[in-house]
Amino acid sequence: MAYFAVSYELKHQSELARRRFCDEAERLGGIEVVDKLYLIELDGIAEEVLDHLRKFIADGDRVVVIGFGNPPAVIGALAGADNWVAERFRAI
Repeated sequence: MAYFAVSYELKHQSELARRRFCDEAERLGGIEVVDKLYLIELDGIAEEVLDHLRKFIADGDRVVVIGFGNPPAVIGALAGADNWVAERFRAI
């Protein structure tokens, strides 16, 4: 398994467009840490994650996927994000 930070910016800020992208990130097991930034644990590499998420965005939207191995440092995470990080990086 690998860890990824996924940030997005949608050209059309409709709730439907946002929900479509966020639902998929959450279906993949991701958690939104701060606005428009998910942490996700998946098999694969950043390019594969990006290729998958491409199906859930429109032309002109922006997405960046960054793989990482060290625990993220976070202040003021959204609900549940601290637990997500602690559960996955406890042994590191």
